[in-house]
This record gives sequence, C-alpha cells and structure tokens, in this order.
Amino acid sequence: MSYNRLLLSNAAEAYENQLSTVKSLLFNIYFDQNTTTLSVKLSLNMMDRLDYLKASQLSSKIETSVENPSLYLDNILVYYISPSYVISKGGGSEAASLFEREFSSHSYPPVFWKQQLDEPYEYHVFENGAFSFSSGYTRELIPIVLKMTPRNYMAIAFLDAGRMNQSFHQVPGSELTILDKDGELLYSTSSEWPDANLLQTLFADEEDTIVHQNHYYFMQRGTDTGFTYVSSLPVSSIRSQMSSLNLTSALLLILSVCCGILVSIYYTRRMDAPVKEIVSSLISNKPASLSGNIAEFKLIHHQITHLIQEKNDILSDLVRKKALLSNYSYLHKVKRIKSDLSELSETFTEQPYRLILFQLNFKKTVLKQHKMSTEQVAYALKEYIELAMGGFTLSHTLQIENDQILTMASGDVPMSKLEEKLHKLKKVFDQDTLYCLVSIALSRVYPAHTALGDAYDEVLDIAKTAKLVEETQLLTLADTGEAEYHPFLAEKDQEFYMNLQAGNASMCIELVHRMLDYMALKESSALRFRQFAEQTIETTLQVIAAHRMEIEDQTELYNSIGLLDDCYTTSQLKQFFTRFLSISGSLIQSKKEEQNDTTDGAMSYLEEHYAEDISLDIVASHLGITGAYLSALMKEKTGVNFSDHLNNIRIRKAKELLDSTDLSIQEIGQRIGYRNVTSFIRMFKKLTALTPGDYRKKSRLQKM
Repeated sequence: MSYNRLLLSNAAEAYENQLSTVKSLLFNIYFDQNTTTLSVKLSLNMMDRLDYLKASQLSSKIETSVENPSLYLDNILVYYISPSYVISKGGGSEAASLFEREFSSHSYPPVFWKQQLDEPYEYHVFENGAFSFSSGYTRELIPIVLKMTPRNYMAIAFLDAGRMNQSFHQVPGSELTILDKDGELLYSTSSEWPDANLLQTLFADEEDTIVHQNHYYFMQRGTDTGFTYVSSLPVSSIRSQMSSLNLTSALLLILSVCCGILVSIYYTRRMDAPVKEIVSSLISNKPASLSGNIAEFKLIHHQITHLIQEKNDILSDLVRKKALLSNYSYLHKVKRIKSDLSELSETFTEQPYRLILFQLNFKKTVLKQHKMSTEQVAYALKEYIELAMGGFTLSHTLQIENDQILTMASGDVPMSKLEEKLHKLKKVFDQDTLYCLVSIALSRVYPAHTALGDAYDEVLDIAKTAKLVEETQLLTLADTGEAEYHPFLAEKDQEFYMNLQAGNASMCIELVHRMLDYMALKESSALRFRQFAEQTIETTLQVIAAHRMEIEDQTELYNSIGLLDDCYTTSQLKQFFTRFLSISGSLIQSKKEEQNDTTDGAMSYLEEHYAEDISLDIVASHLGITGAYLSALMKEKTGVNFSDHLNNIRIRKAKELLDSTDLSIQEIGQRIGYRNVTSFIRMFKKLTALTPGDYRKKSRLQKM
C-alpha cells in the first residue's frame, strides 16, 4: 500500500512540475515583445504591415520550445482573435483553417477557441480531448489557455497526455484520473472509472486510501494547482501479489536453510582460501575472482565487489561533475554573471591566456532536408574541437551558445603552433560547408588575472568581421576596424526609393546589384551585407504597405523573404533580390493600375449622378472603398479634391442650362444638385466671377 501511495505521489509531483514549467513558458511567450507588437498591428487592422521578421522570430521561439522533449508539448499557438490569425511552430496561418485542418476536435471546435477570450479567467487547464491532424493521425492532448484583459490574443499550449502518462505513471495494471480544483475531470486512462462527482464524494474526508467496489483508490492533492490525482488497483491484484510474495519468501527461506546445512559440511575445510582472497581484494581495491562454492563467502565477495565498483563510480561521477561545474564557472565569468563557482576556474586566468571563438552559421534548410538538428551539429563540432585542441596545456572547450563554441588556451602556446592547428581544423570544417559555415576568431594574449569577459567581447567583435564567403574563415584582431558607412550610397538612396515607388523593378534590381558589388569591392563583412539586406527589405515593405494592398496578395512576397537565410555569397544575395524586387515591382504596378481604374470610376459616377444628393462616402461605398482612401487617391491622381470635382461638374452643367434654356436660376440650381439657391449662386460666382444672371446676360449679348 505504501509503495502504491509513493508511486502516486511521485506521479503527482511530476505532473505539478510539468504544469508549472509550461505555465512559465506560456507567460514568457505571451509577454514576448514580438507577440505584443503583432497584437497592436492586428488590433489596428494593419495586417498588411505585419513585420514578417518578427513573426518568424516568434514562430522560431515556439518551435524551439516545442522541440524540447522534456516539455511533452505538441504545439503552442498565439491566437489573435481579430483578425483571426494564429502563429505556431509551423508559422502563421488563418485561425479557422488551422483549427479545422491541424487541430480538429469534436470537443473543441473552432468557435470554442474564439469564445474563450470573453471567459472570466486568465489561466485555465481544460479536459484532454482527441485532436485530428491533416497528416491522418489522432492524438490525445490537454489544452492550456493563458490570456489577459484587455489584450485581444491568447496563448494556447497542447500537452501530449499519452506521453506524460507513460513517463509519469509507470504502474502496471493501475489506472489514473486527474480532477481540477473544482472537481471537474481533466484526464483519465479508463472509461470505466467512477465519475468525477463520485470520486469527490469518496475522498470527502481527505483520506488518501479507500476501498470501493473491489478496488483500492489512492488520492494525492497537487500542492501548486490544487488538482486531485487518483490511481486505482483491483483488490484481487494486490492480494495476488501478497500471496505470491509470501510463497516466494517461504520457498527462499526453505532453500536457504537447506543450502546452509549442506554448505556447513564443507565450510571449515575451504574457509582459508576465500578469506585470503577477500582480504586481498580489499587491500588492492580491485575485484578479484573467488575460489570455492561457499554461499556466504560469495555473498560477502559480491557485496565487496559491489562496494568497490560503487566507490569507483562515485569517484568518476565526482570528476565528471567537477568538469561540469568548471564549465558553469567559465560560462559565468565569460558572461559576467556573479556566482559562488568562480573559485573553480581561477587557476586558468592565473597565467596569460587567449580565447578562440568558433562562430557557427547553420544552413538550416539543408539540415532540415537531412533531418538533422542544429544541436546535433553543434555538439559534434564541440566534441571534435575539444579533441583537437586537447593537446595544448590547460586547454578547455565549452559551448556557450547554440551557435558559439569557445576554447580557452594558454598564452604560452606559440602562435605558429596555434595557427597550424587552426588551419588543420579549417581543412576539416571546409569539408562540411554544406551543413555549416565556421568563423574562427582568435584573440590576442591576455595577461594573467584579466577578466574573461573582456577577452570574450574582443573575440565577438573579431567574429563580426567575417566575410560573405562559403568557407571557413580564420580571423584575428588585425581584421577589425571596418569603417562605418551608409547602407546605400547617398546619391543612389533617393533614386532607389523613387524607382521603387514607381514599381520600376529592373532599375531597383540594378541599383541593389551595384551596391552589393560595391560592398564586395570594399570587402565588407557578412554582418554588413545582412544589415544592408534587412534595411532594403524593410524599405520595400514600407512602400508596399503605403499602397494598402491585401495581405493575401503579399503571400509570395513574404514567403520569398525567408530565402534570405539561405544566402551565403554575393551572387546568392543578387539572386534573392532579383526575385524579391521583381515580386515587389509587380505588386506596386498592379496596385497603381487598380488606383487609376478607381479614380476613373469615381469621375464617371460624378458625371452621371451630379444632380443627386451625393457625398464622398456614397461614391466610395459604390466603389467598395473607404471615403478617406478615395479622397486621398483623387487628390494624389488629379491634384483636385473630391468636392471641387463635384462643384466643377455642376457649374459646367449650369452654364449649359443657362445658355440653352429659359429656366429660372432656382430651378437650374435644383436640377444640378443644389437644394439652396443661395449656395448655388455663391458657388457659381466663386468659380466664374459672375452671378448666374450676369453670366446669362453676357452669354446672350455675345451671341447677338
């Protein structure tokens, strides 16, 4: 009974820790700067200005969290209620499409998620449900929702219920049920258990073990969540185990007594040799073979062998943990983190030293095609570097970031030997440029007792000078000092912007290619090329956004931006911008043609309906656009605002009626759309410098 209670307690603790970890992760993602920035843009109906780079960074962060096997996560969604958009580990998509295709569930239909924003909770764990995916498989998932008023989005985590049960509740023949703090069912491994209300009644007296309908029920309360964890075992199973245990114990006892009687006959004759062998193994601290068949001596020998092995394992573990603590100590010193571990690495900086930084640039597209992760590649490179650099005195290698490996070497190592070793590493790394590019930054020799943080800052600055080439680079302090300059040459900046506004893709491509050639001639670093590319993309997206294009029309454009991460040479950057700017130019040209059609349609409508009670909003509604957009568009295309266009048409029609008819001034004013004759006369005089009556007299005198 105690054993089963202990197993349930361990399972409850594991679930509590898991839920706490996921809750912290949800808070981190919910208040992430990228998450809040996208929320503001979406709430202002500015979806066409969605910053793809920020959305990609948020999706990558979610993907990194979901790929952690210890979190048992299937996915994390950031659901923006308006305009119903979701960002997950796979990127962004429409909410309705995602919940119907990737997270289809009868228990949780798409409308359920949309309703949750209005529910009066901030954090809630829901009952597990069956979710079907487009790939054809179905999985039991536990949804967890985090939202805050008045924000218009929420974070949803999906925990894999089956995997958690396999890891946390490893009790053969036992069933597990989890109730929330209100007694509602969250998860159960069996459909034949008592319902949640009955379980609440059974444990009303807070007893941790009860018997009900030939089953033992064990209960444990979660300390953090208040959840109730209940496991069940049939009474017959426990009784069977007890009977089997008693029988086994009895048989063992009988066997032991019999063996003791038989062995005692020979014990005195063969006691000397085993005792000597046991004493010898204790003195030498090494396990030795034992002659003889005396069970007691074998047992003693086995225990001694086990103790010697355990001692050696403990010593080995202490050595490993000391190395691990040393890594943490070095990491704290490099990052300037104050800790109690600093004394472990003091010996290294008590003499001159230098740092070698291996900056890794993963080719993620290729790694994904070969089903390899960046963690696997980084670990393999770290192990190889540690092996290669281990020949130097006081050399120590550790991984400080996912894409950074740092080696600390004694300053007494001659530069010639160090360069020879690094050039050998370069030859090896150059064979794997298909998967990863490595930049090796070598610091100067630092005097004893110099802070590691200063040396680390230096190799970081050196690594930033890596050139845009598809090979391993060996960099030193002599490579630093690149001059600052404007991303676009001053005389070409305005030219690029004007051509982009006009949708002249070919000219924009030519200007960008010239700038890339100029940067290559100046031997600019890969970082400079990246900054130039990102600023050019940002400028282009701003121009695209200013044309108010539909977000679905920009899908190809935003998809092409992701190809920037696959550019490792100047020629690849040129190919990228040729595609990117061609798509951008086509979008701008099509939008300009659409705007011209809109302006012509507005003018035609005014010519046909000038006599009616017409307004800017009426014409805009007829064309399917907003009044503000129509007003700005007409002013931009014709130089004249909407009201002036309408008044010019009406006064022109009034002149025709004054010349060709004898209608009264008031009747003419009503026929052209003026309901007040005074307004008509005032506008006519404003545009012609004559009253309608004076104009008619002057016109008739000229005809005589």
